[in-house]
Amino acid sequence: MHLSRKSWRLEPRSNHARCRQQQRAARDEAVDAALRWGRVIRQSHCRTAYFLGKKCAQQAARAGECIERFIGTAVVQAADSTIVTVIRSRDSRRLRRWAR
Repeated sequence: MHLSRKSWRLEPRSNHARCRQQQRAARDEAVDAALRWGRVIRQSHCRTAYFLGKKCAQQAARAGECIERFIGTAVVQAADSTIVTVIRSRDSRRLRRWAR
């Protein structure tokens, strides 16, 4: 099990993030998996996105964790570690668009 990052339960979430997580049916386990295994994408305004793609899921599977059902989940985190929003998209280019 990969434990290099903190669990999402220790990170505060904005009201917007709670709302979007519920609207997009992103389970708490998906948010946790994105924060632990997701690819880091730097964005503007000191934000960081964690995108859970196929390669990340394969890496997690090699470590013994099955997170294939969460592929496409992304979490955007502010500089103060607050989770800003949760996104469900298999296209990581959506996250890079905000990086301008």
